[in-house]
Amino acid sequence: MSKAMPTPPGALGVGAAAGDMISFLGEFDAWIRERRSELDVLDAQIIATNRQAELNSDITLAMTIWQAIATKQREVLQIWDSGRVTKIELEKLSSLLWGRLDTSQQPSSSLSSMAVSLPEAGKLCDALVASMRTKLNTDPDAEHQLTRLRNLGTTMERIRDQIALEPAMLREAAQTKLTHLVSRLSQAQEKRGRGADIGGLLGPLEEQSTLLERDLIVGAAQRREGVELLEQTRAAKARIETLQTSVKAAHMQAEKLVWPLPAPISEGVESLGQLPNTAAGLGEYAASLKEIEPLLEKWRQELDEASNLVAKAKQQLAELHKTAEILDPKPEILATLHLSAASALETEPVVIPTVQYCIAAYQSQINFALTTRKTT
Repeated sequence: MSKAMPTPPGALGVGAAAGDMISFLGEFDAWIRERRSELDVLDAQIIATNRQAELNSDITLAMTIWQAIATKQREVLQIWDSGRVTKIELEKLSSLLWGRLDTSQQPSSSLSSMAVSLPEAGKLCDALVASMRTKLNTDPDAEHQLTRLRNLGTTMERIRDQIALEPAMLREAAQTKLTHLVSRLSQAQEKRGRGADIGGLLGPLEEQSTLLERDLIVGAAQRREGVELLEQTRAAKARIETLQTSVKAAHMQAEKLVWPLPAPISEGVESLGQLPNTAAGLGEYAASLKEIEPLLEKWRQELDEASNLVAKAKQQLAELHKTAEILDPKPEILATLHLSAASALETEPVVIPTVQYCIAAYQSQINFALTTRKTT
């Protein structure tokens, strides 16, 4: 918004300080130039919009007041004389600035009957300009409000689009909020059309519209994250269930071949129950799945190790038998111990402690025989 006419320094009968007068004259000159420019623009707009019948008296009065003020400025500058003034001239300047404006010679009948001071004339000119700008919809505040109204309309259209993406169970509540906001926007637009000030209505409406849009966007993002988490958790569950099924099958197969076996894990995937329907629940479920997976891997590794004990025992027995074959004469007990170990390895399931006991006895007897042979 353009600046109002500056207040003159000093008062009637009281001279202003030279420094204050310098500052005022600079602002006064800027005001006169700016106001004339605005009046020219408004005059052109009145003609362009063919609203002379409605606004011709206002623009004429405003220009007449401006002309009277401009005449007063020339008188002031003549006395000011580029600052070459004494106390007497400063008092004259104050009287001139605060005294009545000479309107008797002005062509406007409305102005010629007025007895106004320079500051009062400036305020009247400012008021006329502001009124015409509002009527022509060129007032800065009015333009700003119009922009805010348009932005609100755009925001509500985005909200409408966002609501369409909401799940059915959430859509109705969001639509109710939007309907309320749209109603308030319509009321604000109607009030503005009647010339009412709607500045106080727009702030809360903008804040609540922004908040609703943000909540909808955040909610949609969280749901997308939830869907991604659900898909990831489902995939992890399926993978670990497959692993668990495989390990259980390996355990059942190993039970036929070897004993003892590592105990199964106490709790598997089934102990976690159904997949939760909340993000927090899914996070906890996924964390529990991660705890089960290494237990299953460890169980499978222990099963492999238990099963490998049979092959290792057979290899060890074969190596001992080769050693026993070089002994001459062969003690009869070696044949008996070999047969016991071989028989233990042929049983199903193979009892690992028994096999290890038999092989250990066989090893001990061979060691004894080799020692005896060296000393004889």
